[in-house]
Amino acid sequence: MPRFHIVWGTGYELTRVLIKKLLTHPKASENLTLHFGHRVKELLTQGREVVGVKGVIETTGKPFEAVADKVVVATGGIGGNIEKVKQNWYKPWGEPPEVILNGSHRYANGEMHDEVAANSGKLTHMDLHWHYAAGVHHPEPKLENHGLSLVPPKSALWMNYRGERIGPQPLVSSFDTRFLVAQVCKQKKKYSWQVLNLKIANKELAISGAESNKAMK
Repeated sequence: MPRFHIVWGTGYELTRVLIKKLLTHPKASENLTLHFGHRVKELLTQGREVVGVKGVIETTGKPFEAVADKVVVATGGIGGNIEKVKQNWYKPWGEPPEVILNGSHRYANGEMHDEVAANSGKLTHMDLHWHYAAGVHHPEPKLENHGLSLVPPKSALWMNYRGERIGPQPLVSSFDTRFLVAQVCKQKKKYSWQVLNLKIANKELAISGAESNKAMK
C-alpha cells in the first residue's frame, strides 16, 4: 500500500491513478506485466550479479521464478517485525520501549532486507524508522501487541506517564512525528497520555489507515 499520508487520506485514489498511468503508458504492452500475490523469498544470482527472484504464488503455494536484466528491490520497511525494530533502534532515543505496538503490515518483516544482505547488498539507514507516538492496543488483536495508530487531536493535552505536560514545547500532532516520538522516549517510562473531551474527539480524533480498513469505517 502507498503511504496515504502523502496525500492525506487518499491512498486508494493514489493507487488507482498510478495503476491507470502504468496500464495506459505507450510501452505498457511490451514492457509491463503485473503479478499480484507473488511472494518473493529469494534473489537469483549468477556470480556476483542479481539476475532475478524466486518465491511462491500465495493462492496456490506453487513456486515461481522471474529473471530480468535489472532487479530493483522495493520491499517496504521492517515495522512489522518488532525484534528487528529494536535491533535497529535509533541510538539518540536511548533504549527502545519495553512494549512497542505493532500496526504495520505483516509483510514488512525485513526478510528481503536479510536476503539482500546475504547477497552482499549494502543496507543503510536501518535505524531511520517512521514510528508513531500515539498508538493504542487494538480492541480485537490479531497478533501480539497488535496496535492501532491514532491521528491524535491537536487540541488534546499531551502528557507523560506521570500526568505531567510534556514541554516546554508542547507536542502538536500532524507536524513532526519523529519529534513526538523523541520527546516520549526522553521520559523515564516511554509512554504518554492524551486527555480530551468528547467534543474534541468527535471533531479531531482519527485512526491512521481508516480509509482502507473496513473495521474502522
